[in-house]
Amino acid sequence: MTGKLVMRLALLSAVLALTAMAGQITLGFPGSGQFGDAAISPTGTYTDVMGGDHIAHIVIGGNIDASGAVAPGAWPTNIGLSLAALDAIAGVGCDVSQADPCGAPVTPIPLEVGNGSAVWWHIEAEGGDYISRSVNFVANDYIDFGSAGFYDDFAFFWVSNGNTTSYDVLGRIDVLKGGVGDFGSTGPFLFQHAFTGPEAEYTVGFGVVNVGPAGYSTFSDSALLLDTVPEPSSLLLAGPALLLAGLWKRRRA
Repeated sequence: MTGKLVMRLALLSAVLALTAMAGQITLGFPGSGQFGDAAISPTGTYTDVMGGDHIAHIVIGGNIDASGAVAPGAWPTNIGLSLAALDAIAGVGCDVSQADPCGAPVTPIPLEVGNGSAVWWHIEAEGGDYISRSVNFVANDYIDFGSAGFYDDFAFFWVSNGNTTSYDVLGRIDVLKGGVGDFGSTGPFLFQHAFTGPEAEYTVGFGVVNVGPAGYSTFSDSALLLDTVPEPSSLLLAGPALLLAGLWKRRRA
């Protein structure tokens, strides 16, 4: 066996090893736990343009089952969610109808998370593993600049290692914060989270919360739709096959 052939076989082995180690993490339903409203969408209710299967339809209010949304004080304490962090994401409300939205005569109104729903998973992951999902935030609410204040429901993903938690906003209402506007929708889009470092235990989850001023933060039923994204297994298999074909072609040449 020549030195070149040995090197090529070693390269092929490395490619196969990487293919085996890294992969998409499966997040099935109902997950490790949930609170509020989370269920599989009825067949035909929503269309997933990415061709996957419905994981969950998470709704703030009581449109799916009798449980309804859950106030933050009743959220589990071992899943890494921080009300303070979510309130910080909520921020303040300003009037987009004004030339200077947060200036006179409008005083920015502090917003708070009133209640919500979520589903989560306890997983093990390492560098090269990833989560890939089709997500769609549906705002069944409006900003409202009347006496009730401002509403800015939002959906989010979180990942916690038990010590720290990071958040990704997947959609919200307030257009000043990049939101979809009154009764808008992001439409289905690809969300991915890649893990780094050695193997560790994590809690990951998706949620949607009601946001508004104090006393007005529990109205209407915005939603987050979750769907699978088919594992690109054909591409994973094609990589080594193409490598072999290239080596064979070069060998014959």
